[in-house]
Amino acid sequence: MGFGILFFGYFISFLMSVNSYGAIFALIGNYIIFSAIQKLSEYKTSMTRCIPFLLVMALCNIYDTAGILFTIDAQAIGIIVSTARLVSEFCFNIFLFLAIFSLGQDTDVAEVKAFAKTNIGMCSIALILNVTLILYSGSKFIIIAAMLTKLVAPLFALALIYKCFRFICAPEDVDMPIKPSRFKFINTIREKQAQREEENRLRREESLKNQASQPKHKKKK
Repeated sequence: MGFGILFFGYFISFLMSVNSYGAIFALIGNYIIFSAIQKLSEYKTSMTRCIPFLLVMALCNIYDTAGILFTIDAQAIGIIVSTARLVSEFCFNIFLFLAIFSLGQDTDVAEVKAFAKTNIGMCSIALILNVTLILYSGSKFIIIAAMLTKLVAPLFALALIYKCFRFICAPEDVDMPIKPSRFKFINTIREKQAQREEENRLRREESLKNQASQPKHKKKK
């Protein structure tokens, strides 16, 4: 369905990018996320709302990559790029979490809906702390809090994406074989459980495809 790809891309973009060559890693992660969103948009068209902000993030990372390779020194441009990255990352995450929340509603997965709300709150706190850090850069408490949220917020997001992979993903996304048990009755229980899960995923996938393909009608005034 695409959540496995999204998990990998998000991890590279937001966690593996915390190093000297982070912009290069982030740019690779942006491309992987774009591929994932293309797949996920087949089931939830609102996923495409993330793309414009993802492109802005990629442009910021291209600028930073050029700075690493060619030593660009332009303070004014750097401030603009940092601000654009902060805003675009916030908007990207908000639209992503809203789309995931909607998917949780469509598939009736309460755990995904609840955790999507938590991530929206975490993302908002991170934005407030970063803006505060820009205004009051001398505060050690704000610096520490902003650094913590920069690490914790992506972990929350990855946990949410994993939940989506676990509970909403299409059958073809799950290909890890289960080692057979020595006891026949355990294998029988596993087979029946796997069959039920596969049927549920197929119904969810078909429901999502039908909803995505239906034209939206304007409400009558």
